Amino acid sequence: MKRELISVSTTRYSVFFRRLLQEYTDSTTAIIGKRRFSAAQFPELIQDWCTNHRIRATRDFKLLRGRAELAGFHDSPDCIWADLSLLPFIKKLASEKIVRYAVTPTI
Repeated sequence: MKRELISVSTTRYSVFFRRLLQEYTDSTTAIIGKRRFSAAQFPELIQDWCTNHRIRATRDFKLLRGRAELAGFHDSPDCIWADLSLLPFIKKLASEKIVRYAVTPTI
């Protein structure tokens, strides 16, 4: 079954991830590297991790709601993807010139 994902590109990593972690706090967790963070820890993540330098040094990121993956990247934040359910949020960021995006089918 094919599923569509949003391919997200930005050079404003800190702004994008700060906004993502502020927007999606309902029953979510984030995995950064091998560490898992609850939504209650997101303010700490925003303070400590949301810098371009730290984000660029990260190899793996996932934002999860239960087992559903909402957004993430592997190897580099130059390859950010988001679930199609985040499209209104991504469109808002695009209108603010924070990101560019494309909806792409995947297998």
